[in-house]
Amino acid sequence: MLKRLKQFLVDFYSLKKLIEDHFSIAAKAENQKRLIRNLLGTIDATQARDLPEMSQQQRKELVGRIESAYYDLKTIGRLLIIDSEEYMATQSDDLSFPRGSINGICLFLEKLDAYHAEHLENSKPDAPKDRYKMLPELLAENSRASSPFPSVTPTSE
Repeated sequence: MLKRLKQFLVDFYSLKKLIEDHFSIAAKAENQKRLIRNLLGTIDATQARDLPEMSQQQRKELVGRIESAYYDLKTIGRLLIIDSEEYMATQSDDLSFPRGSINGICLFLEKLDAYHAEHLENSKPDAPKDRYKMLPELLAENSRASSPFPSVTPTSE
């Protein structure tokens, strides 16, 4: 009888351990699902916010400051993607978290590229002046007749 009770307790504890493991895995999976839903809900390129409302000059200055660190940030982002890929390939049991991290870094790099392109557009030089124009053309462009102010010419009487 004592032997049977011992065996029953061993079976009971092993069954208890199996149930706890099952619920632990289920809870972990549920937390991962919530995390994935949250990541997918917040990291959406169509809903990504742009810079806050500001004047055109302030925006140019901000984009210029972003441009000053563009190449360093791009390098760091690429290194983070490589680290996340290595982690995903070697250590991660669940691939959803590293993929979400990579997705977020890629969205950041896309925004960075957009600000870089905006800065290049803002810093385009004006059209070069033609150095070989003839004197009459230059005078016609820069004469007072094309000036918005009326010219005063002396009259002879």
